[in-house]
Amino acid sequence: MTTSPSSAKIKMLLIDDEKDITDIVKMDLEANWGYLVTTADSGKEGIEQALKNDFDLVVTDFSMPDIDGEIVLDAIKQAKPKLPVLIFSIYHDDDSTIRDSIRKKAAAIVAKPIDYEKLHETIAKILGK
Repeated sequence: MTTSPSSAKIKMLLIDDEKDITDIVKMDLEANWGYLVTTADSGKEGIEQALKNDFDLVVTDFSMPDIDGEIVLDAIKQAKPKLPVLIFSIYHDDDSTIRDSIRKKAAAIVAKPIDYEKLHETIAKILGK
């Protein structure tokens, strides 16, 4: 894969409590797509990072032990309503967990385990690339 020059300046925040996942996803997004990725290992840290820094996109896990993805989504959208938030989750098709209110606020929801091509396509669509 080649790095897209148009994506080279895209800054994103990746939030997941599973360090192995953040490391792998970050490596893929930076090496294969040229994005600049900052990571946070908890929902609380992710909210703090999102509010004090400028990002083009936030990608967050839905199920985390400290603060779940819905709270992360709500906090970010309240402070920065135009900042798109993508959620990835094993519950992506469970309407009792991922309610319509969450679907309406999130820029997209991507299934875990992560299909990296699908993730990139979704990110590109969100960012209009």
